[in-house]
Formats: sequence, structure tokens, C-alpha cells
Amino acid sequence: AAKKKREAEEEAVAAAAQKRKEAEEQAEVVARKSKEEKEETAVRKRKEEEEAMVVKRQEVSDGEILVRVMLKEEERKRATEIAAAAKEEADRHAKTASYYRLGAGNIHVQVKCAVGLPKMDMTTGACDPYVKVQLGVEPNQTQTIRSDKNPTWNEQFSYRLPQIDGHKVKCQIWDWNAVMSHTEIGSVELLLSEVRVDEQGISNETWLDVMGKHNGRDGKLCLVLSCDNPQPVYPTAGGPPRG
Repeated sequence: AAKKKREAEEEAVAAAAQKRKEAEEQAEVVARKSKEEKEETAVRKRKEEEEAMVVKRQEVSDGEILVRVMLKEEERKRATEIAAAAKEEADRHAKTASYYRLGAGNIHVQVKCAVGLPKMDMTTGACDPYVKVQLGVEPNQTQTIRSDKNPTWNEQFSYRLPQIDGHKVKCQIWDWNAVMSHTEIGSVELLLSEVRVDEQGISNETWLDVMGKHNGRDGKLCLVLSCDNPQPVYPTAGGPPRG
């Protein structure tokens, strides 16, 4: 009886141990499956986030392209409107004004604006222009307009000349740079004897092609010249001087 009882106890202990082992194995399987599911979920979530970032970057890129196109179209529209207004004013003035030319004495050069300047920074497409004005000995310089290919200066410089014939005003447009040396965009020249003014001694807006050093025409520069002593002249068969 004692032997049977001992055997029964041993069997019970073995059965309990077997159940414990099976439970541990089952728990291990569940834990491993849970870990795999968590890893799969993390991978899937990371993939979804990466796909979302790609879509977002694409949206940003498309938005930037659209903005660039809109800005370029706005620049073209502005340049066309300015040029059309200048031509209309010149035509109106030619029909109504008397013919006068710049007279010796005080000559005033107003640097008004420019349109269609080229991009100078290949990375940003920016242009930071200023103008150097030369008439006679003393040069003058406008303020720098930052990030504008259609800048407006409206700055005037005065010079005193004993005579007009043989003199010309030269304007060089430069691109300002904080790190490297400044770059010349182009220049314009205008003979004073070719400038027509009204009886107050003020010319029309004169639009001149900016002649680039390498790229030909790089935009237009608008000047207004005036004097204190306008001289009357008469139109010839070849037409009036430019104004």
C-alpha cells in the first residue's frame, strides 16, 4: 500500500511538472507571437510614415514649382505694363511738347528703376542690384535693392558741366555679394546731346537696354535727365533726338 501511494505521488508530481512545462512553452509561444506582431506593426507604421513623408515632399515640391511659375508670370506682367506705360507717355509727350535739349550747367540724372534683370545667384535665383553713375569725374552710387530683379531706386545725382556736346552718362549695374566680389550685370550709355527735354528741362523716362558682359541684353534701365537751363531746338528731317 505504501509503495502504491508513493508511486501515485510521484505520478502526480510528474504530471504537475509536465503541465508546468507545457504552460511555460505555451506562454513562450504567446510572448514570441506578441513580439512578432509588435515588430510587424512597428515596421508597417514606419513604412506608412515614410510613404506619407514622400507624399508631403511631393506636395511641397509641386507647391514650390507653382509659386515659381506665378512669380515669373508676375514679373513678366509687371515688365510689360511698365514698358507699355513708358511708350504711351513717350508717344503723348512727342505729340504735345516743344523741342528742347539739355543746356550747360547743372545736369540731374535720376535712376528710376530696372526691369528684367538676370538672376545672379544660381542657387536662389536672387539678384541684389545697385547702379554706379558716371558723368564727368565724380562717380555716384545708388542704394542696393535686395532680392529684386525689377528694382526701383528713384535716386537723383547732380553734376555741373560747362558744355553738353561730347559728354555721356554711363550707368553700370552691379550685383551685391556679401562674401565674394560684386559682379557687374551690365551697363548703359547715353549721349547728353541726344536727350530731348520739355520747356521745364525734364526728359521723358528713357528706357535703355542693359548690355551684359557675356549675355547680350540683360533687362532695361530707366533714367530721367533734367537740367536748369534747357535750350530750344527745332526738329529736323531725321526726327527729334531721343527723350
